[in-house]
Amino acid sequence: MEISDWSGGTSYFSRNKKEWIIIFGFSLCVLFLLVLGFGRLLILLFPLGAILVGVYLYFNAPVFYIGYTLWLWFLNPLIRRIIDFQSGYYTTGGLYTTAHFVTFIVVITFIKDLPRVYNKSGLPFVLCAGVISFATLSGFAQQSLRDFLIVTSILNWICPVIFGFHLFASWRDYPAYRQAIERVLFFGLLVMSVYGIYQFVVAPGWDRFWLEITSLHSRGKPEPFGIRVWSTMSAAHQFAFPMIAGMVLLFKPPIKLPRFLLFALSSVTLLLTRVRTAWFCLVLCLFVYVTSLKPKYQAKIVFGLGVALVLIVAFLSIEEFNDVISQRVDSLSSLGEDRALDLRADAYNQVLDLLLFNVIGSGFGSSIRDLVLLSDGDTSFLSMLLWFGLLGTLLYVLGVVLCVSRLLIERTAQKDPFFLAARTICLGLLPMSFTGQLFPSAGGMIFWGFMGMGLAAGKYYQEQALLRFLE
Repeated sequence: MEISDWSGGTSYFSRNKKEWIIIFGFSLCVLFLLVLGFGRLLILLFPLGAILVGVYLYFNAPVFYIGYTLWLWFLNPLIRRIIDFQSGYYTTGGLYTTAHFVTFIVVITFIKDLPRVYNKSGLPFVLCAGVISFATLSGFAQQSLRDFLIVTSILNWICPVIFGFHLFASWRDYPAYRQAIERVLFFGLLVMSVYGIYQFVVAPGWDRFWLEITSLHSRGKPEPFGIRVWSTMSAAHQFAFPMIAGMVLLFKPPIKLPRFLLFALSSVTLLLTRVRTAWFCLVLCLFVYVTSLKPKYQAKIVFGLGVALVLIVAFLSIEEFNDVISQRVDSLSSLGEDRALDLRADAYNQVLDLLLFNVIGSGFGSSIRDLVLLSDGDTSFLSMLLWFGLLGTLLYVLGVVLCVSRLLIERTAQKDPFFLAARTICLGLLPMSFTGQLFPSAGGMIFWGFMGMGLAAGKYYQEQALLRFLE
């Protein structure tokens, strides 16, 4: 059954020519200025224009708003790097958080619909949003507002939660939202995969400039075949989240050969990130999801994977690709000598006892780097313990557990392959919380977004079953 058969979404998209004109008009203006080298003009125009478009779409075309917001999360870091490169310096502030501000528009939904759905599976969102709100107040009380980074941290954490809540609260529009998210991730996979390989082979000037000016040595060398691929995003771990989600959805029926060609391309790009946990999570997600499908689909998938494997091997026969990936694969057999793992283990040993006794946390504005040589993006739980405290971390984790448990016990949506994919993605990404930031930023948008869609699917199909029963 095609997507349009499920949702009637094709007619929806064809009826909204005005929205398409607004989105493409804004996109072409940004592209035109970047091509002409006028990136300085976009330092102010890009965030303001993006927010205005977001506000219009939120009130007038909610389904378009979802796709537009996700595209901003995927492309905003790349646009920012090009603007930095053309401006000659490292920009901060609203430009960096453009996608965040556009996402924050859904706080309107959170405030408006929270009383209505609080007793209908809304409690986990309340718990997590409450913890983040407390950490925000605590941060302002205990830390001086030194720069814009504290605002970025707050938005990184709150935006995914309220975005997931927005999707859940809009469960009546679940079929149209499902179609929008599928399309964005399919085309997003293509764009991010192609650019990721281009980034690795060419190392464009804006990516080299960004590496040099930020001194982020963990993200590779500013030279061809030296970058640890993060594609259109700003970090390999954050890039891996939408890649894994999109690659899982490639296996959603109907099974078509072009999807396996895209899977092969995406696999090579994901390998070039050198994020071993992401490789493991992808294998875990695919195994769980494929085994949940009907045998007739599994047979097609096995054939398609064979085709994809041939293409992946062809890529790996290129010396520059093979050298980088083989070196990372070989490290799996010598984890005891892995410097990154040793660094994380030392960090836990140094600060875990201290943070465990920090019941209420220090709030946003504190940094793990003040305690150990790790950034706030290296692992979820150390930063959570620092910012939220032990009590806040337990409440946040409880909110996640409540959501996941609802997905696991849901039965009315079992026949929907998208629901099965959403549940698989939420569960399969959990191991990445130990090596990167799963819950905030782009990772959080994927995790909480699919969490909200999974809960919305359950509510939608329960309502459909009730209507059929009443008839």
